[in-house]
Amino acid sequence: MKNYLMVYVFLTATPAIAFSDVTENEIMSLDKPYTITHLDNFDVDCVWTRDEQGRLQSEATGPDGPGVCWDVKSVDQVVRLDKEKKLVWHNQPKFEYEYGNKNKCYYRVDKKGGFVDVELGDSITEAEADECKNENSKEKALSLATRIEKEVRFGGYIATKNNILGSVSLACYTGSIDSNDKWVSKEERTKRYNALLSLYENDNLNMKRIREAFTFSRNNLSDRYPLDTRGQYRVRICDQMVLKGKL
Repeated sequence: MKNYLMVYVFLTATPAIAFSDVTENEIMSLDKPYTITHLDNFDVDCVWTRDEQGRLQSEATGPDGPGVCWDVKSVDQVVRLDKEKKLVWHNQPKFEYEYGNKNKCYYRVDKKGGFVDVELGDSITEAEADECKNENSKEKALSLATRIEKEVRFGGYIATKNNILGSVSLACYTGSIDSNDKWVSKEERTKRYNALLSLYENDNLNMKRIREAFTFSRNNLSDRYPLDTRGQYRVRICDQMVLKGKL
């Protein structure tokens, strides 16, 4: 019991910056909640998630891959902690901040979790790359990073929170797509619509405009013009409705 309690304390007290590079990379690639156990004998952290059936699965890669983190002792440990409800679960990183120059050192930052993802420019030298990746540079990025402006891209169009007219137009285009899944699937239409709504989270007035534009074109333009295969006529209608302030 004592060893498991030590794992629990480790998980609640240790900041992300104390993890190894391997563990940080595993966490930064996740798109689902995760928990971490620590193997004292090897001084290794093991990252765990749940699959669609709710079963624990290791996210270990590289030297920790199908080795120590999948060892029977490691699996027994995480299963025991799970049954005792001692695992601490964390949301996956959200890289909502940025810092740097995309041509040299560009950092995506999760300020809450303390994670810094480094992206290197194509033409930088090895020495510059080393500087980009050192801890001092990462700490500076974590401190100075600013929030990334959200945007939605599809079909050659870009919508941002500061461009409500463009967002309303995209919502209208999305709603006008035919329902036969020939060009764009229902799942993709829904994904685009939800992405536009997410730009205006907590902005009820503009979310209403997005909904109304989508509903208008869904009811009046979709499946109405079988010869308008590329949607050019429907796009013109959407544009005119927005310009005239009707959406």
